[in-house]
Amino acid sequence: MQGAKGKVDRELQKQAPLLDAILGYRDAGILPFHTPGHKLGVGLPAELMDSIGPAAALDASDEVFHPHSGHDVDVVREEAEELLAKAYGADWSSFLVNGTSQGIQAAFLALRIAGYDGSVLMPRNCHVSAIQALVLSGLCAKFVKPRFSRKWGIPLPPLRSEMEAALRNEGLPVFVTRPDYFGLCIDISHLCQIAHELNLPVLVDEAHGAHLGWHKGLPLLPWGRALT
Repeated sequence: MQGAKGKVDRELQKQAPLLDAILGYRDAGILPFHTPGHKLGVGLPAELMDSIGPAAALDASDEVFHPHSGHDVDVVREEAEELLAKAYGADWSSFLVNGTSQGIQAAFLALRIAGYDGSVLMPRNCHVSAIQALVLSGLCAKFVKPRFSRKWGIPLPPLRSEMEAALRNEGLPVFVTRPDYFGLCIDISHLCQIAHELNLPVLVDEAHGAHLGWHKGLPLLPWGRALT
């Protein structure tokens, strides 16, 4: 996603249209003759209800209470997605219903639809969903071997020089995990700069990076923007 300009409107970000519509459905006293079968928590065993608590009453599938839209969940979802995009300075956002794994699979399929039918440059220590995405899309991997820290006993992100050399030598779309599973971040700004010079797309698995950009002491977002 390409970052947009401007500061975050904090008053605007206090809105929660999707949550409000779900809460409205819970509080409207509607008899839920629809899935899921626990009926807003009423049908759950007491032991499970004690563990989940009031969250069970919000599991109403795609049912919402929103008179202005005719109770259309897509309307309030799109409003919430627009708020999320503005919060992160992105052109658009899309909620996932199956974690970041679904987003990674969609991104690889989008590469295929865009006409890429060969390999993707990617670190070997990626999430299993990236391997699943390769299978689904019919693409192949050109792995970049991660470095290894003997001191800490963990893999390290590829060096900036290693990624630049791989990009220039291979000329392939690139997929990276940032932060990785040890909280380490590849130099994404430099990577994007080189990739865009070569007219190559960059995919980023940032499942563990929702907090990035919200403090000047943290790494920047992929488009090099702090949100504070």
